[in-house]
Amino acid sequence: MYIADVPTQLKNIMPAAGLGFALGLVYEFVRILRLYISSGKIFVFVSDFLFTVFASVSVFMLFVAVDNGHIRFYMIISCVLGYVVCLFSAGEMLYSFFARIHRVLMRIFRFIFRPFVLIFNKITALFEKISEKTEKFKNKFKKHLKHDDEVLYNTTD
Repeated sequence: MYIADVPTQLKNIMPAAGLGFALGLVYEFVRILRLYISSGKIFVFVSDFLFTVFASVSVFMLFVAVDNGHIRFYMIISCVLGYVVCLFSAGEMLYSFFARIHRVLMRIFRFIFRPFVLIFNKITALFEKISEKTEKFKNKFKKHLKHDDEVLYNTTD
């Protein structure tokens, strides 16, 4: 059968939309993980690649389980709509909630580690001053082989 009847289509739309919603939640947790782990280009690429592989395998398994491996356009649209609904509803709430938690934790860590950072900055400034003075001292006693005014250049005048 090439075209599924309407009751079968309606029966297949709900699991596809549910999977899309679940994939949206998984992606939100990946985004939240990026808050706590360095969000460099390599980490973003790897996390997005792993999510894409996971989503592809999940959708394939859904097609196999629900419609014997037949790829139906309405099921793909249903997955995408479930994903979009998740991103604009539960996903936004989850992300904003964890972003607030992240900001509070960062304030706490900054408060705890502020004295250590100040001490480290003072020590760094002290070493920079010492380095500048030793550089000046070293340049003062540097002996050149010839002085600049004694160097003879060939001229074509």
